[in-house]
Amino acid sequence: MVDVNRLKEEVIASYREICKENYRLLVFIVGPPGSGKSTIAEKLKDAINTSYLDYLKEIDRKTLRCENYNHINIDQFVQGIEGETISSALEDERHENFDSVENVDFICKKKRLKDGSYTITGRGGQLNAIKVRQPTSQEKNLEGNTTIAEVLPMDGFHLSRECLDHFSDPQWAHLRRGSSLTFDSNNFLKLCEIMAKTSRIFPSIGYDGDDFTAFDAISSSFDCSVPSVEVPGFDHSLKDPQPSQHTISFKSRIVIFEGLYLLYNKENWSKIYNIVSNSNAKLFYKILACEDQIESRVAKRHLKAGLVASIEDGKDKFRKNDLLNARDVEKNSISSEDIRLIRND
Repeated sequence: MVDVNRLKEEVIASYREICKENYRLLVFIVGPPGSGKSTIAEKLKDAINTSYLDYLKEIDRKTLRCENYNHINIDQFVQGIEGETISSALEDERHENFDSVENVDFICKKKRLKDGSYTITGRGGQLNAIKVRQPTSQEKNLEGNTTIAEVLPMDGFHLSRECLDHFSDPQWAHLRRGSSLTFDSNNFLKLCEIMAKTSRIFPSIGYDGDDFTAFDAISSSFDCSVPSVEVPGFDHSLKDPQPSQHTISFKSRIVIFEGLYLLYNKENWSKIYNIVSNSNAKLFYKILACEDQIESRVAKRHLKAGLVASIEDGKDKFRKNDLLNARDVEKNSISSEDIRLIRND
């Protein structure tokens, strides 16, 4: 059993260490199917937000500040991202051309919209798109339940079933959905680049010296010129990703990524660790769990989702796909002393 409260304290302490130099902290929770990474990420988010809301009850909310400290132009977050500005409708273009669905070297494209925001797409097209935009008036409101932690699941970058239909071997693609090639790793990498850039924004905290807490630093330095980033999520009822299911706003000072391939040492996934490490504002947690335990959990999940008719069928499905992916990642995983290991058997 993972001690989420201990994780919360570690994350908040880590934010306090970087709060004078970095606007946000990026936390990565990595683990095989059935390891509990999604549940842990959500519980960690809730624990951090609950602690912050408790903090707000004890202070004068007038001390909350939301200023245009850095007068940020969102263009800087798409500059340097390989790609080209295109004028045609991204969705139409993707539906007309599925030649790139297996190309892990696909060059992502960006489109500037009339309101000045950007949409960025990879080989998965519009369903896996990222949007970078200015904050809305509603987002700038610091009244009510202001939350500072958000979760970004990797699942929103599953390639759609329509994309899988256009693989050279569509039967394999559907059978092995969840393997590394069946994700839009191109665009997920761009998301990591964008989030790393936002973490390097210099925060204008309202304290001198060191006599302040992480929450003090956060409350005194909300910068409403920091762009909002809209990210796809996976719609289980549609069995496909949908754009703009998660929003990271300037209030999101702790962003929790969760997924299987975040430390995978192949193709685009292999670049994530170095990109976020260069921001000096990251924490990586790797979840360990025995195969028997994750098999049992995933089999029950498959049965509950209606994907199989029995627990035994669920175990068979796990062994033919999920287990293969888990073993592949374990065999080809980035290793570093600063990756924290936690067990969830």
